[in-house]
Amino acid sequence: MIDQVRRDGFLVIDDVESHEDVSSALIEFGRMMPQYDGNLTYEVKAQLGFDDRAYSKSRNEIRAHTEAPGWNPPPKYLALWCRVQARGEGGETCLADVRAYLKGFEPPVVERLRSHDIAWGGTNTSGTGSAGVVAPMLTTDESGDEVLRFSYNLLTSGEYDPELGRQVPVERLPWGQFGFDLAHQVHEHFREAAHRISIPKNAVLVWDNHRLAHARTPYTDARRHLIRYWLAGA
Repeated sequence: MIDQVRRDGFLVIDDVESHEDVSSALIEFGRMMPQYDGNLTYEVKAQLGFDDRAYSKSRNEIRAHTEAPGWNPPPKYLALWCRVQARGEGGETCLADVRAYLKGFEPPVVERLRSHDIAWGGTNTSGTGSAGVVAPMLTTDESGDEVLRFSYNLLTSGEYDPELGRQVPVERLPWGQFGFDLAHQVHEHFREAAHRISIPKNAVLVWDNHRLAHARTPYTDARRHLIRYWLAGA
């Protein structure tokens, strides 16, 4: 399975009916990592109080981002186990190879992506997490592989989980006008190139978080329930 993810960037694993099945299915992707709250699992389910935010516990659209860019390193792989999928339209997980897209820019721009430091916060709306890191959007890990960090929301609002419609003067954004414009370019690329996946019930979607960014389409069915895992890599 890991060879398919290395080739294609992602994989859907069917017939995963228990936590034990999840552990068995994901074992070759490395150890499970504690997430923002210190737990190995995170419930992706709409809750009251977040209807005005682009946040995992709302039903709103979430635009392109990599997971935990404020971790050093971020989780190599991300997995979502579907317990209940939304009825009707929406609730799709969208994936695109943003690392390859950015590396296709003109060489001076790519060099800028590899050299300009950005402050990546280590917490989300929950207020728990890490101290964050300062790093470029494209870095190289100890094995020589390139690592992507990206957040549309951070580059356009200064927050990971902003209030809907939040507008911030560009001079107060983490990378000013350049980052704002880049985020919108990536968003347009997502609209054209992303794989839109409605994860079946009792299936796991796993992808390379150092290569692909992910997003979510809005939905209305509050029963939608996924469980998220961070994986360190083999």
